[in-house]
Amino acid sequence: MVAAQGRRYSVAPPFAPARYGLLTVVDQPIDPDPHWQAGIEFQPDPCGPASATIMNCPVVTIPAKSPTATGLGVVGAEPFTVYAEVPCSPIGQGNDIEDLRSRATNALTRGEARTVETVFWTGTVPSITGTPVMPHLAEDTAVFEALTGTRLQTAATTVTTGSAVDVVTAIGLLEGALAVCYGGEGVIHVPATAVAALAAYSLLVKDGDRLRTFYGNRVAVYSSDDREGPTGANPAAGQGWFYATGAITLRRTGINDALASKSSAFDRSNNTAVYIAERTYVIGWDCCHLAAQVSLLGV
Repeated sequence: MVAAQGRRYSVAPPFAPARYGLLTVVDQPIDPDPHWQAGIEFQPDPCGPASATIMNCPVVTIPAKSPTATGLGVVGAEPFTVYAEVPCSPIGQGNDIEDLRSRATNALTRGEARTVETVFWTGTVPSITGTPVMPHLAEDTAVFEALTGTRLQTAATTVTTGSAVDVVTAIGLLEGALAVCYGGEGVIHVPATAVAALAAYSLLVKDGDRLRTFYGNRVAVYSSDDREGPTGANPAAGQGWFYATGAITLRRTGINDALASKSSAFDRSNNTAVYIAERTYVIGWDCCHLAAQVSLLGV
């Protein structure tokens, strides 16, 4: 591309992705079968505590051993696609195919994490209404597939009692409930506006490219800064919501672009072609789904 008015054409400023977001806390299994792109189903392992009994002969009758879990259901997760597009004129400068591919790919990789976090927190795909992606965090109603009984969405269990609590209390309540419900290494989900308050109380520990609580749970910081609670409504100014889940599994394709997927488009309204880069995600979590309303003021 040639710069106008004799200016020298140069490269754009360097970009460093935001740290400690959702993509830093997930597990990404290698799944060679591409059919996962239509969504996944799995049967979770039991998450409850084990049972106990005694070996000596007590006065009372020892009850028979009971199974730790019965009737394990099937859990599902739906796919969604994140994309970026770069418009270009079919005629003129600046439409070299390799340059367009690079720009579309850069646009996707610079912006996809924020979009993925928005979809996973709210279930909402930007510009599309009425079709939430499941599962997502901000939800108070469980959803089961009518034909198979597969659970697509869990209802968040709120651990606060109708009013916002400080960040220390919120983390304590979530981790206490998560320890009872899950007993494993879980994930605490917080909006970016909460990080200063969490740091002020020394509630976060750096672990390489991840943040953790002192108890060891992973912390995902959402740069999308979504604050919706389980009802889908935003709280009052100065408040937010934290969520906690079991471990998160994320699958995503490689980046598909116009040259590889033939997904280029043409906008006849302004005689502009569009180069598209995209990839598909499926995200789900294990067992628990907890929520806490938090005050971010008065730190």
